[in-house]
Amino acid sequence: MELSKLRLDGELVEHPINIFTFAVPYKMFKEMEENVEGSFLEIGTWIKLLEFLE
Repeated sequence: MELSKLRLDGELVEHPINIFTFAVPYKMFKEMEENVEGSFLEIGTWIKLLEFLE
């Protein structure tokens, strides 16, 4: 896996180059978080991704 360096809290850390990020207002994030239960985020590929990240 190809890695890049990213400054995080003043510390240089390595991370995968092919990373996806997005930003939403905090209020919207909280609403999205409340709606996770029973959504597509709890099945299939998303569960495998979560296990990989842990």
